[in-house]
This record gives sequence, structure tokens and C-alpha cells, in this order.
Amino acid sequence: YIPFSWEGMKNGSMMMKQSSDENFHCQIDLDLEHYGRLNMMLVLSNEKYIDLSIAVQKKELSEKISSELHTLKQALNEVGLVTSGVKMLEYKEVNIVKNDYFNGENLQFGINLKI
Repeated sequence: YIPFSWEGMKNGSMMMKQSSDENFHCQIDLDLEHYGRLNMMLVLSNEKYIDLSIAVQKKELSEKISSELHTLKQALNEVGLVTSGVKMLEYKEVNIVKNDYFNGENLQFGINLKI
């Protein structure tokens, strides 16, 4: 399920791809009215291991996410996903991240949505 209307969101985009090593990647970029920009990268491997990297523009959102990471991990575990890693990273502009994301990769599948 991908919401195309979201109260409080200025705009957003989502890119998904399957790499040649059978991992699935999803990058979510959001620009939220009250919390600023958020970049999130999810990597699913072996159909159950998920790795999350989250970068936010505003410290307030970083603190909110950090305080709820245990809840997120628990929710993922409840649906059969094992969190292999969750990282809070320094925020980068979306164009830089997207260039890094697709640089030199042999894609098997890809999709790019902008809201």
C-alpha cells in the first residue's frame, strides 16, 4: 500500500529495485511540513532480513524516530522480518543520495514513484 495523499507531506518519492545479488532495495524520500526532509533506505535480503538507514533534516524528528526504534523493530519482527541493522545517518540532499543509489548497479527490476 502506497498512500498518494498524506496530510502534512509537501512531496515525496519512492524508488525500488532488485539488484543482481537478489536483494531488494527501497529508498523513500519525504518532505514533511513540520519535520523537514527524511530519507530512508531499506534493504531486504534472503526474504526476511531487513536493514534500515534513516537520515533526517531536523533534530526534532531524529529524536522522535530514535525514541521509537524499538517499536519499529518489534513491528517488523511481528510480520516475520528480522532487523539486521538500523542506522541513523547524517542527512544528505536527495539528488546526491539518488545518484549514489543507482551508481554502477546492474538492476534486475526497478520502479520510481514521485508524489
